[in-house]
Amino acid sequence: MLLTLSISNSFAQISPVNTGDDPYIGTTHSYQVTIDEVANTDSCWITNNTTTYNFADHTSIISSSTSGSTYTIEIKFDSISFPVAETWVLWYSESDINGDCVAERSYTIYLKQNTFYETVYSSGTPASSFTECHDSTATVQDWSVISGTEFPTVVNFDVLMYKDLDFKLNKWQFDAEIVAGGGYSLLSIDKGAASSSMGANFTVTPKNATTYTVSVDSATGSYASDTVNIAVEVEGLMQDDGDITLDIKESGFALSGTNNIVTTIDNFTVSPSGETNNTDRLKWRKKTVTNLGVPATQNITYGTGENATTASYPMQNSTHKYVVQMEDVTNFSNPSSRWHVENASGGGPITSGITTYTIDAHSQSVSRDSVSIRFYFAAGGEYIIYFTEEGDNGCSSIRSYPITMAEPFDVDVIAAASDCPYISGRVNTEATLTETTIGDTVKIMNPSYPYNWSFDFSIESSPNFDISDLDISAITVSTGTLSNLSIVAGAATKTGTVNVSNSAASPNTEVILNITYNGLYIADHSITVTIDNIEGSFNESDADGTNSASHTIYRVPQPGTLAGVD
Repeated sequence: MLLTLSISNSFAQISPVNTGDDPYIGTTHSYQVTIDEVANTDSCWITNNTTTYNFADHTSIISSSTSGSTYTIEIKFDSISFPVAETWVLWYSESDINGDCVAERSYTIYLKQNTFYETVYSSGTPASSFTECHDSTATVQDWSVISGTEFPTVVNFDVLMYKDLDFKLNKWQFDAEIVAGGGYSLLSIDKGAASSSMGANFTVTPKNATTYTVSVDSATGSYASDTVNIAVEVEGLMQDDGDITLDIKESGFALSGTNNIVTTIDNFTVSPSGETNNTDRLKWRKKTVTNLGVPATQNITYGTGENATTASYPMQNSTHKYVVQMEDVTNFSNPSSRWHVENASGGGPITSGITTYTIDAHSQSVSRDSVSIRFYFAAGGEYIIYFTEEGDNGCSSIRSYPITMAEPFDVDVIAAASDCPYISGRVNTEATLTETTIGDTVKIMNPSYPYNWSFDFSIESSPNFDISDLDISAITVSTGTLSNLSIVAGAATKTGTVNVSNSAASPNTEVILNITYNGLYIADHSITVTIDNIEGSFNESDADGTNSASHTIYRVPQPGTLAGVD
């Protein structure tokens, strides 16, 4: 602090407010007085009434210089010579040239502990460890892209500065050494926020390969602390853990004052816990954050019995299987691990249900997680299947599988045309039972369905089947396998099941039910063919559920036997 002799010839403090009257231990301050006569003899000393330092014997502590009529005293309040906060008095003496008369001036100095320091912890006892997930956590990634490829992630460090409320700074500054480990390498170090917590500007500049200088302008107004955020960008495999350490070096300082700039060194002996002469003070200056890797989850693919087409273009009302290789299948019990579906246009997870989708089955093997999903979405909609694997460390990987809903499975029955039985128009000498075979067609309306499919059928007649009039004697199919056939004579309903094996090279999408009727055809019979339990290879449900078609077998006139009469 600079002092000048006032009209009363005593020491006085020059404005703006400085800290010459209450300096910190460890700082250097200057004081001035105007000399009466340059030729006079000057001397100065500082005392606390127990210890005295004078400029003649303690030049490393107190020194003086003269410029014109200005006498300047500089005092270094080092912690060895001035170990405690207490009151000192600075004296100045001026003797006339003959040494007869002496004028003395004094200035009281209230020496204080230096409470300016920088730390990476705000209060309490520093935690033993800090962790955070790689920035890729809970983001959708493609395993084929990220496997073996290093990706950046940013770790933010807060560095806090504490001081007395009335300690007016011009700026504060520190050097930070930053080291990355565990396979990570430094990419860049920059400001994590545009300004400090008090709104002050600051800069981050490299000093060498691992050390950076952070210089912070003083915020306006009175404040007791400020915080800067430093963004450390590192690069590594997102599945790997890595330690990033920030260490505040013992080179921090603050600048204050206007006419005389005072440097205040960062006091390593104090901390937010209130400790002084802290024997483990470095624990407050060094912080390591472990960047936690995300699970090495591979991409979703189609499950057993599926192919890329069936899994990517599921029909409405069908069930399909998907599988993913997890890093650890036990992770599925963690809170965020799950399968879900979202609209491709966004909007977040879709609630499962009978109008959207349901998870019908879920199973695991040594490393794979499999799911069966039944889709109810309308045709044409675009959706994305997501799988999330949350590791025990709380970090997550997300994989996606886009799908487009296809038209629902649609199988119809096409009845034969109504017609007379085979005997119509043919010579029959008398009324006897004759056979008529009529083909009813069951057809998949979806073009080129190349997968196995099946259906049940039932055949009824009005009036009812009657062995004396009209009944069914045989049923065959043009393709596929006929099973569970029941054509009991006289039964009102005839039933059976047809299973069709299919292939992409030669898809069988049409089955003809060849139904052989046997009878006298006394009455018109309305024949109804119904198909139900229609399923494809992926548990598809028919668009209509049940399909029926009818045709009529017309009656044949029943004349008597033609015979001679004479």
